[in-house]
Amino acid sequence: MGFGILFGPCGLNGCLSPLVSESRLPGFGGIELLHMVLVLVFLFVDDLALSGPTLPTVVKFKLLLILLLRVGFDAQQRKVYALAVDCRKEELKKALESCGIDLSIAEEGVILGVKIAYRGDFLVLNCDRSRRLSVVIGFVRMVASGEAFTKRLGFKAAGCLAFDPARLHPISRACADGVRSLLGRCFSQLGWSDPLDVSRLSESSQAAWKCLVDWMQNICTHDSAVCSHRSPVRFADAPELKIRAYCDASLTGGGFIAFVDDVELFSEAFLWRRAERRWHSNRRELCVLLRLLQNLCDFLHYRRRIVPQGNPQGVHITIFCDNAACVAWSQDSERGDLIERSKGVERRAIARLVSGLHDELLELRHLCKPPTSNPSPSPYTVEISHLPGCSNDKADTLSRIYDRRTEAGKSLADCLADATGILDERARDPTRMGCGWDKLNSDKDPLVADWHPSSLEKTDEKEVSDKCCFLADWSTVHSDSWSVNLCALAVCHGAPPADVVYHLQDSEKLWKPLMECESLVDRASRYSYDLDDALHLLWFVKTIIYMLKANVKETLHEFRQPSYDGTAVRYIAARSCQLSDPRYTLYLSGAETLVCCGPLYLSSSKELGSLVSDSERIASYPPTVVYRSGTASGRVVLKPVIPRGSSCARFRSLVIRVAHRSCVHGGADGTCAQIVDFHLPAGLASCRDFIKQCLICQISRAKRVWVNPMSLGVRSSDGSTPADLLRCPPYWRVGVDFFCLGMRCKVLTCTCLMSGHVTMVRCDEDARSSVKALRRIQLLRGGLREVYTDTASYFMCSAFTRSMQKELGAAVYPLNARSPHEGGKYEKLHDLAARKLRVLLRDCVGKVASKTDEEVDELLLRCCHLLNSRPIGSFYFNRDGVKSPVSPNVLAFGYEHHTGAQFGVESAPCSPGRDQRAVRDAFEHYHWQRMKEKSITACRSKCPKNSNALQLEVGDTVLVYTPPNRKLAFHWRLAHVAAIRTNRSIQVVYPNDQRLCSENIYNVVKVDHEVAADCVLPEERDFRWDCEREDDALPSRIGMCIEVALKVRGEKTKRWYPAKVSHVWASGHVTVNWFDGDPPERLWLEAEDWYILDGEPIEEG
Repeated sequence: MGFGILFGPCGLNGCLSPLVSESRLPGFGGIELLHMVLVLVFLFVDDLALSGPTLPTVVKFKLLLILLLRVGFDAQQRKVYALAVDCRKEELKKALESCGIDLSIAEEGVILGVKIAYRGDFLVLNCDRSRRLSVVIGFVRMVASGEAFTKRLGFKAAGCLAFDPARLHPISRACADGVRSLLGRCFSQLGWSDPLDVSRLSESSQAAWKCLVDWMQNICTHDSAVCSHRSPVRFADAPELKIRAYCDASLTGGGFIAFVDDVELFSEAFLWRRAERRWHSNRRELCVLLRLLQNLCDFLHYRRRIVPQGNPQGVHITIFCDNAACVAWSQDSERGDLIERSKGVERRAIARLVSGLHDELLELRHLCKPPTSNPSPSPYTVEISHLPGCSNDKADTLSRIYDRRTEAGKSLADCLADATGILDERARDPTRMGCGWDKLNSDKDPLVADWHPSSLEKTDEKEVSDKCCFLADWSTVHSDSWSVNLCALAVCHGAPPADVVYHLQDSEKLWKPLMECESLVDRASRYSYDLDDALHLLWFVKTIIYMLKANVKETLHEFRQPSYDGTAVRYIAARSCQLSDPRYTLYLSGAETLVCCGPLYLSSSKELGSLVSDSERIASYPPTVVYRSGTASGRVVLKPVIPRGSSCARFRSLVIRVAHRSCVHGGADGTCAQIVDFHLPAGLASCRDFIKQCLICQISRAKRVWVNPMSLGVRSSDGSTPADLLRCPPYWRVGVDFFCLGMRCKVLTCTCLMSGHVTMVRCDEDARSSVKALRRIQLLRGGLREVYTDTASYFMCSAFTRSMQKELGAAVYPLNARSPHEGGKYEKLHDLAARKLRVLLRDCVGKVASKTDEEVDELLLRCCHLLNSRPIGSFYFNRDGVKSPVSPNVLAFGYEHHTGAQFGVESAPCSPGRDQRAVRDAFEHYHWQRMKEKSITACRSKCPKNSNALQLEVGDTVLVYTPPNRKLAFHWRLAHVAAIRTNRSIQVVYPNDQRLCSENIYNVVKVDHEVAADCVLPEERDFRWDCEREDDALPSRIGMCIEVALKVRGEKTKRWYPAKVSHVWASGHVTVNWFDGDPPERLWLEAEDWYILDGEPIEEG
């Protein structure tokens, strides 16, 4: 049995998640298995238990002893117990002798504080609670005498009372839970060593406390006798294991109990929370039943692990519940529509519980199955039966265990539900609303650097010295014994195991030579925002090194700190970069010489005397390779060289970034022109690579281009295609929009999205008039079941949607506001209609207002006739095999409309049904393909050369085209891909307001982000520093320093208060920690007056 409990202030960091995460990587993530096993055994091995058949169990016990001995874990013989049933003692004795283990058979053993012994064919468990109950009795007497007690003593007494490894004392555990709940809720703001004043509590809380104390006294009185729990031993030929379980729920709590034959297996009693007490009774009963199933699954999982032969005869479980609805739901839990017919308020919650109940039943039936070689004669291994409430007395008693009456006239459950904490009457700032908490004294705060455990009050603690020194002995064998000794000391003081394992791992790699060393200036650039920060940091490091040298020579009193020299530190930075480059290191060491009369010189070279006037000053700097450049006037300029190698990539990137910001994010030439103090080989190419990753440059230079092929018209809701639409009646799916003829004359256009057939009606631009016009079109054309509109206010209102559904039976689908091509099929007809109407209105020079309403209606009919008769394809073969043009009329109705006396006078036989089918088949198989090919060709002509299709994944950073109202503002906003809807549409979330929007892929540009282009590079991912690190792929406000204007009581103006964001909620709210020490608050920044600070404020004085 392994325990992951550590002591000391670092105990909460002692989880195994970092080690487990790295152990799953290939090759254990670089971790030595020996180091991991060594630390884990030292920390987490406490009590071990082996059981099973005699000889295999003894062999496993011997192997375990060998393993523990190899890692330095010595098992004391007085703590090792070998127990066996009376009929197996001789067999165990012979097995121990054959394996060479000198161990006598004990009559009684102890594990987890429970005494275990075999009496005949029974296993007897003695909880031995007398020593712990004596602590509870002493606490009750202390409370009864009126003596002050601390929260630590209260929780200690509750822990001693709740000691029940066998889970056979539910009343004691329920009482202890009540004590912890009351003390923890009422005194949450007090420390563990602070005295508790119960008189400051409310009347109901005081009554609950007195009732709990009396309850504790009654338990100690009745349970003072030695408890003995007997359980029959099951052998391999035992019959089928039959388990009976009972569960019940009341208004105040729930309880369940399980039996194997007549032996109690486990029992549980718990209290409902305040919100859970408002649940429906069926929901409470279902929750208790689900908890019972989970406990049974855990028990069978444990039994399967410890019983080698499994379940030879299978397991049969019968569960009794006095709620008929729960029994019916459990027997029919596989139906998905079980709760959908219900009208209850909590049907969704009950549906989730039923789903969980179904999963637990499946797992439970799987665990109850016997081996395939010996199938169970009963087809049902788990049964849930209904039991009358009067017969379910044991579970009912457990569920009402908190119904004890108190002095306040209420039950204990009601008093615990109404318990509230005491208010702290001392606020940090009386002028600010709210109250704060007292700050811990430095001697009680474990986060203070000089904190020591001896500062705590030692009332009941006893200092125990650690006698285990196997690490110290093992360390003497190795050369790096100092690291092992340090690890042993760290483990004894509660260091996290991940830190210890990594320290052992790094100690072995300490003396291994590194192939490439990071330069000092490159290390400084990692934490610097601009070039001046890195150079100042490098100068400070140089000063510290000189101070250390003076200290070694004992001349520190003569040391004088040199003033900052900008030119000298640039030479020092360039030399630091050159020393980490193999090529330039040869030049500096003199192994290779520079080419004479070339552009490269050493700063200490005598040849520079004839080139520059200040050669003596340059020679006083550390030897550095410089580049000879010049000006237009003929003056020679020497620039230190920054190599191109990876050892100084950060400093090189920092120089380019500062130059790029200096030219206000100009081009590559402008960025190179700003670099006047250094020479960067291949600097222009490096600037181009940097600008490609610059976020501001990507925003300012982003363009919308067609890099993805056109859509095929597949709907995301039902997956229908144009081929499916060709089999629908005309005007089944339509696009509706308003077309302005000028002079306040508005026309409603209704276009069939299958055939392109259009109908125009005069209409006012509002929701009610639109519904009336569409009703007339439906009476004229039919269809109108799916209506697509833009996002105009009259189309988006609920009245329009309800009227369309109620009067026309149509569903309204609004298009995206920024999708330029989704409504293109019917918006393009507006341009064609405008061309026809310009010709038809030549007599009045386009003045529509000069026409009457009847004349305008006739003009619209003529225009629709022209648009619906125009050819949209080449031809099709009719029933006579004659080529005929394809028009919207033929696609919609199967024949062409001829008007007037000039054409179409002769009668021609037609078959609308057959012609309609023929033209639709031809349009689907030939014309639709040609139209899409033309669209893709036109799209390809607009696509830039050598551009690839946009491939997006969830979590990618993108720029979304959002034209602002301000002329000089960027047209792009930063967002992140939240979901991929279709091949043309995605959902993005904006980081500032957490708003989820649907965007067309044409309006999206992917951001190419490189960590090297960031201002301050983050540390490499290291599990040693990984505490609760979240995914940093998305931007967050956590850690941002802000200043918020808050209204102060008694003042007319607001006052600014600095704070730091500590948490960002899904709703967009943020939790801030105030720098003045007040309690954290949750704010909605969109409604506050605030701005961003450059950093944490500096305290004055």
